[in-house]
Amino acid sequence: MAVSLIRHNLDLFGIKDITSVIVEGHNQFPDRSEALIREGIERAAEAAKSFKGLKVIPASAGPAFHSEGGER
Repeated sequence: MAVSLIRHNLDLFGIKDITSVIVEGHNQFPDRSEALIREGIERAAEAAKSFKGLKVIPASAGPAFHSEGGER
């Protein structure tokens, strides 16, 4: 799983305080993918509120990337 790889790599740099928000099922259930991704973005925004010095962009602002893969 990609999360294990990322956690291991962060650990190599001494980063131990990690908050994870994992969105699953968006490929398995394409009819519900938008809702699943939106919920994941909302959970990530909620988790980000505990981070110091960061600006939280509300999920209502839309996805961070367009479906074509370009940044907004």
